[in-house]
Amino acid sequence: MTYGLTARQHHCLSSIRDHVERTGVPPSYDELCVALDVASKATVHRLIKALEERGHITRLVHHARSIALVDQAASSVNERVVA
Repeated sequence: MTYGLTARQHHCLSSIRDHVERTGVPPSYDELCVALDVASKATVHRLIKALEERGHITRLVHHARSIALVDQAASSVNERVVA
């Protein structure tokens, strides 16, 4: 388990990683509701906010599918610098 995360936050982070690996785009809140088996987008929003505060993801407010994993964002920047 990732240090400093609750079990639910860890599950959310894993679901985001899995979705990005499978589809190439971050999941929507609706897709996360299904993956996490929760009925409320507010619950997903709280989980996303907690992951962002802990530095595991970044996001753009008011943009669809704006979640980016911090480790992927860093590697993307490094690839551009090296290339």
